[in-house]
Amino acid sequence: GGVHEISAADGSDINNGPIVACHFNREVQGLAVHPLKEEFCTVGGDETIRLWDISIKNVVKMVRLGAPARCVVYAPSGEFLVVGFGGNKNDCNSDASPDREGSFVVLNESNLSIIHEARDSKQPITDAKFSLDGHMLALGSADHTI
Repeated sequence: GGVHEISAADGSDINNGPIVACHFNREVQGLAVHPLKEEFCTVGGDETIRLWDISIKNVVKMVRLGAPARCVVYAPSGEFLVVGFGGNKNDCNSDASPDREGSFVVLNESNLSIIHEARDSKQPITDAKFSLDGHMLALGSADHTI
């Protein structure tokens, strides 16, 4: 979701993008701060991932994920993001894939493309953390397992 300023004369987007961006009417579930850049990331029930530039206080990248997201973490290098999926069926869009429940994706931070995707649980992934050296990833899920 976002608020755009539209020209009354020709209908063009005056600012070439939203002047305010948000996760619309769904909850923000995950928040992570980039380890090296002035950037943070949010994910939520609106099935999007958004990268925010701290200096301009606005979204600089956004991608639809296709399912409600519950957590996000940057790798220590900042090169990758991991997003965990899952949620209440009432919280997601009707076209959300039930196959994403309990799954996670590894995304390239520069363009938010999927590098790896897997499903290790049938319940929502509620937390994700990297080891300090970035070689191990731990995922916690609503089925009480890591």
